[in-house]
Parts: sequence; C-alpha cells; structure tokens
Amino acid sequence: MKIESVLHFLCWAWLAPPLHAAFDGDHLDTILSATSVEMIVTTSWTMYSDSDNNIEATFYGELSTSGPHEIGPFIERGQTLKQNVSLDRFIGPLQYITLQNRGFNGWLPSRVNCVYNRYYYTFNFPKTWVNSFDYDRFLEEGNGYEPRVQQKENEINSAEFVRLDIQSSIKLNSLTGAKPKNFQISVDGH
Repeated sequence: MKIESVLHFLCWAWLAPPLHAAFDGDHLDTILSATSVEMIVTTSWTMYSDSDNNIEATFYGELSTSGPHEIGPFIERGQTLKQNVSLDRFIGPLQYITLQNRGFNGWLPSRVNCVYNRYYYTFNFPKTWVNSFDYDRFLEEGNGYEPRVQQKENEINSAEFVRLDIQSSIKLNSLTGAKPKNFQISVDGH
C-alpha cells in the first residue's frame, strides 16, 4: 500500500462527515492551524466582581471538545484582558464555551468575545457569578457560595459553570484573503 494512500485515508477518517466534504487538501493547513483561540474577556464593574482564582474555559466544537484551559485570574473590576489559548485538538466549528471558577472567590464577567479559525465571536450569557459550590458553606450559610460580598441569589445567580452561547460571528478576512501578520482586534480602545 502506498504511503500516499494511507495518508489520504487517515486524513479523510480524521475529518469526519459532514465536514470532510467541505474541505480539500488546499484547506488542510487552515484546519490544522485552527487550534488556538484568542479570548477577549471583560470583568464587570460590580463590587467584588474581580477574582484571583483560576478561571477556566472549555471549548465545544462540532467535532470535539478541548479543555478546561486557564484564561484567568481577573484581578481588576472593569478590566478587559486578552488571553491566547492553545486547544488540545481541532474541535471543528465552534458551538459554545463554558466558564468555570476553580476557587471560592466569585467572578462576574460582563463580556466575552473570542477569535477562532478566522471568526470573531460574541457570546450571549445570563449575568451570573462564576463561583465554586462549597458543601461546608451550604451547611453553614444556606446557598453554598461566597457569602456577604455579592448580590442576593434572587438578584444575580451563582453557578459553577456558565454556558456562553454564540450571539454572533463575523468572518475575518483581509483584502487579500489572508490574515495579515500584525493583525489585532481592538475592543473599546484596548
């Protein structure tokens, strides 16, 4: 059996249907390079919304999942941070992202955007404290989340995971169709 035949078989087996029909050999370099995400995350201005805990993101695509990946801490209220994340594997077209807090200091995001595979994504998600549930706090204080420093549960929910659904996506192209070397996206002047 020829090496080319084995390689052809492995590539087509890896690109599971229905996507393999949309990509040919000329686009394989684009597919293989789509393993990084630039996260653009803004913390709320709400009191105590910053956190020195590790905030993690998991990326869910049409073909696979990658993560969790550390994207924080976010130690200043109102701050917008950019973080490049190297994915574990090619995930296919992005479907949604989840955020998780690995500590007990709640964090309140106000905006999350990302650039992945030449698309700029904005996300829709409920205003929610990203916070770890603590069983001891549940027994002592009733709700299991960080006490006395954030709004009541009926004002803003707390959750261990927050799902970010895609609100919109924009394909990024230059006039030549390729991404320029010094390409950057500015969010509110940052």
